[in-house]
Formats: sequence, C-alpha cells, structure tokens
Amino acid sequence: LIGRLVGGSGSEVRAECRWAGSVGVRLDALAGVRLASPSALSAQEAAFQSLLSDRSADRDVLLASGGGEAQSIRGVLRSLSPERIEFRWYDQPMEVPREKVYGVVLARGVSTARPAPALVSLRDGTRLAGDLSGDDQGRVTIGSPLFNRLAVPVEEIREITFHSERVVFAGDLRPSAYRFTPYLNVKWPWRVNRSVSNRPILLDGRSYPRGLGMHSQAELDFPCDGAFTGFAATIGIDDAVRPLGCAVFRVLADGQEVFNSGPVSGAEPGRRIYQPVNGAKIVTLVADFGPQTDLADHADWADARFLR
Repeated sequence: LIGRLVGGSGSEVRAECRWAGSVGVRLDALAGVRLASPSALSAQEAAFQSLLSDRSADRDVLLASGGGEAQSIRGVLRSLSPERIEFRWYDQPMEVPREKVYGVVLARGVSTARPAPALVSLRDGTRLAGDLSGDDQGRVTIGSPLFNRLAVPVEEIREITFHSERVVFAGDLRPSAYRFTPYLNVKWPWRVNRSVSNRPILLDGRSYPRGLGMHSQAELDFPCDGAFTGFAATIGIDDAVRPLGCAVFRVLADGQEVFNSGPVSGAEPGRRIYQPVNGAKIVTLVADFGPQTDLADHADWADARFLR
C-alpha cells in the first residue's frame, strides 16, 4: 500500500492514498511500514528488504534513516503516528521523531490466514490481496483483514493475478541442490523473492514480489517428482545493473536441456517464457555465462513458477 502517513495509534496506521483517500490499516496485519522514499541502492533499503524477508517471530525492528550504514533496534512497536514512533527497547520506552526512522518491520506472529484469492496491482505500485467484487460505478472492491474493504477505480488497476492450486511458485519449493562456478573467485548465493544482490527484483521498472535471483554460473535443482507440466517466468538482467550484464538462461528437465534463451543482455527488456517440462522428476534452472565474462550477470527469474 503506497500513500502518505496521516495518522496512527497503537492498533492501526492511516495512510492517504491518491485513489482512495484515507485508509486505515491494522498494525497486527502488517509486515512492515517504510517511512522514507526508497532508493534501490541504499544500505537502508537493502536492510529493510532483508528484514522483511526474514521477520523475527517475537521482535519488531526499527530501522534508522540517514547515514551510510543501516542501524536498527529490536523491541516492540507501541504506536506509529506522522510525528513520532513509540518503541519499547529492553523495557525502556522510546519516542523517535518520524523523520529519523526509515521504516519498521513487524514480528511475523502466527498466521492462519488462507492464501488470498487475488492480487491486485495498481499503477502507483500498490499491491492489494483479498476477495474481489465489482459494482456499476467502475470500481473493484477488495476485501481483506488488513483494511476491511476498499473500492478501487478500474482505471487505477494495472493487473489482477488470481491464486490457483495449479500454480506453485519456485520460491515456495526447497531446492535439492545448488551449484555455483565462479568466473574468478567471487561466490554468489541464490536468492528467493530477491535479486542476487539482495534487493527487490526489478525488470523494466517493474518490481516483482516473487521470483529467484541468480548470478552466472549457477544451477538450482528443484525436485518436482513428475507433479508439473510446465515452468514459466519473466527472465532478464536486473535493472540495478542495466545496461551491463549478459547471461544465458537455461532450463533442464531430468538433465536434458529443454530451453536455452541464448545471450540476454542488460540492454534488452524482460522476456516472458513458458516451457513444458513433461512431468520431469528434477527441473534445473541455470544462469550461464554470457559473452562478457560474468560482469553484472544479475539474472532474474521473475514470477518463476511451476504449473500442474
């Protein structure tokens, strides 16, 4: 949800959105709140995204703004308002001016919620998950425990993605093996729902919440046990390093190559792919060296998913 913070308490935060006016959101339903404009290359944004991807079970995290290094405090968020954040650290109450806070990441708690049936992406970058209904006023109403119900004008909607039992995101599976061959001596890990540099996956200016980040030359084995008929993704070199980078994306089914993109450079737009895998037991995703050694080969498999 993208908007301007206009109010808050110990139970909710209120944001003013261009398309819906003032929206109240329950604090206990939030994963995090970013209070500063993000920069994809800042230490604070990298720390914020890393904390979001690995939230603590019982501690909130306050991330300070400014400075070259990301500084954080773990404790309990008491309230959040446009002027200040009230935080408790080792039983000591703190009041931190809002302009000194980059963001707050909330403890994950215990979730029993079912997957939302739809994800609505808006033109301003907002993403809202929930149940959908329409009306005759040119609006789509989204229902969610996060904010109860919101009516969104149809012209503000960029994309609607529906949850399906036939689709399994690669990031929800546990790979059976990861192999990395450095061009020289730098070893890169693979990332879930992040680029290989541990930042949001960005292709052509669009941020993807799901996907895989790899660096040439890397291979990921997914044990599929014949459960899937196809694999789909949007592939490309991450925006963070464009126009540099050039990698080859390959898909293997039980060791046999079934897809080869050829060299994909950072000067090219992302490319949507679909590849049948014909009930393979093991599907391997490969990010291979391009013709320019491994320089800036930040290979994104955005929205990487298997289909039943």
